[in-house]
Amino acid sequence: MMRQMSEDEAVVGPFLSRFSRRTTSGAFIPEIDGLRFIAIAMVVVAHVGNRVFSEVFVDPNVFGGWAPTDPLLRMTAGGMYGVEFFFVISGFVLALPFASCYLYGTRQVRLGSYYLRRVTRLEPPYLLSLTLILLLSAAFLDKSFSQMLPHFFAGTIYSHNVIFGRFNPVSFVTWSLEVEIQFYLVVPLLVSVFRIRHVVARRGVIVGAALTAMLVQSLCITNGSRLSLTLLNFVQYFLMGFLLADVYLSRSQIDKAVSWRWDLAWAGAGLLLVVAMPSARLGAWLFPFAAFLICLSAFRGPLARRFTRNPWIFTIGGMCYSIYLLHVITITFAIQLTKSASLGNHIDANLILQVILLLPFVLAVSALFFVLVERPCMNKRWPQDLAARMKARRPSRRTFRADRLT
Repeated sequence: MMRQMSEDEAVVGPFLSRFSRRTTSGAFIPEIDGLRFIAIAMVVVAHVGNRVFSEVFVDPNVFGGWAPTDPLLRMTAGGMYGVEFFFVISGFVLALPFASCYLYGTRQVRLGSYYLRRVTRLEPPYLLSLTLILLLSAAFLDKSFSQMLPHFFAGTIYSHNVIFGRFNPVSFVTWSLEVEIQFYLVVPLLVSVFRIRHVVARRGVIVGAALTAMLVQSLCITNGSRLSLTLLNFVQYFLMGFLLADVYLSRSQIDKAVSWRWDLAWAGAGLLLVVAMPSARLGAWLFPFAAFLICLSAFRGPLARRFTRNPWIFTIGGMCYSIYLLHVITITFAIQLTKSASLGNHIDANLILQVILLLPFVLAVSALFFVLVERPCMNKRWPQDLAARMKARRPSRRTFRADRLT
């Protein structure tokens, strides 16, 4: 008897369907996961670059040939903006149900269910990955378990940034997840902007708030300060996600606006970022709007849409949370195997080579974690299902007594 093809298999094929992401509402926007692919690719390549410089080029004199005008090096270093790109996407995803409710009268968002869903969806992968990294670091990387333990516990409650004012030595990438949690807490307040019925006024308030946040950042927050690892330093990116959600919900406008000119805007915004990346101050002012333009072009540009709708692209993008949690520790171990494949003192060539060699390790480890841990947590009923299975496996007291009597 022939097996009926599932909906996921019909979209991405039988192989990729095993790694496809599940959504709470059942609605799926492939462009968003395609954009997540871009963001996580930027972050991973940036961290590969860091490891190449520290593991392959151990001679500090090699850096004498590192030209700051090198486009490849600019792009690599600028990959750190991938985190801010994630903030824009998060702002979009979190604002969408509220904006849809306030503007178009869809189902009201229940805050209790809203927050519970985020806990059951994000917390298990986060805690498990943090625990694994702690144990691996203590066992194989000569890091003190006792010294890392306070940082671990601070990380488990998303408070390391606030308590210590610096990156978590257990897993430094978790700083951004703490910023996300801070944003979750103020979302119910910020989404009130969608109660403004007038389109121009509403979008003007969003842009004005983003510009104000950028001004506060440039005047009051210094790099490396305690405030630099808080929402105050990044709220403008989430607000750009709000603006994207507002425009996206005007679907008729988006469908009519599909044009190759948006592909040019996509390319132009990306080129602008490459130029602005060496200057942190310039990048801080340009990137929120460039990221918004790149995201909007993903919906409106024919080539951009084709790229972000590619099944391989949006499937990998859908695994970005697992990749983000585990890519640094994976690179740390895997580069011990790949660094012997050095191509002399050619930094660009070594960077490209290491990216090619390390990405399969990152994808394999992350995909396994995604299938075993993250994807099951995407089922919003997994706590109830788990409790039911545990209850079914536990013998009742009456059955236990009967077994003993016989």
